Amino acid sequence: MFQDALDSFSDVFSPPFRRLMAKSFVLTAAVLVLAWFGLDRLALSLVHAGPPWLATAISLVVGLGLLAGLMLLAAPVSSLLAGLFFDEIAAHVEREIDPEGPEGRPAPALEAALFALRRRNRPYRERLRARGPLLCY
Repeated sequence: MFQDALDSFSDVFSPPFRRLMAKSFVLTAAVLVLAWFGLDRLALSLVHAGPPWLATAISLVVGLGLLAGLMLLAAPVSSLLAGLFFDEIAAHVEREIDPEGPEGRPAPALEAALFALRRRNRPYRERLRARGPLLCY
């Protein structure tokens, strides 16, 4: 068991896994930056301030609020986007462990995204259930 854990830990730094981490990081950064610009423009188009100093203050507050909100969204977005590449990594590991075995088939993108969302939200649901039955629903 310990040898399997060490083998899997060494796989984390292999080129396919690094490629996956780079892809999910770039996609996460792109999604968050696009969300930042879109939400910033939307928020500033809804607010009309008279004096220039007030417009600057509102822009600063909106920007800081978006920064805080998007920082909280970074982990779930990264998890969701990395979940889209699970099949690629699973195929690599299967080829490495059992090259003669049958190849698995990748899940459709929507199914992979839903799996990643369910997997990501599981710890939150379990903590809510532990707090009491009324908080679950």
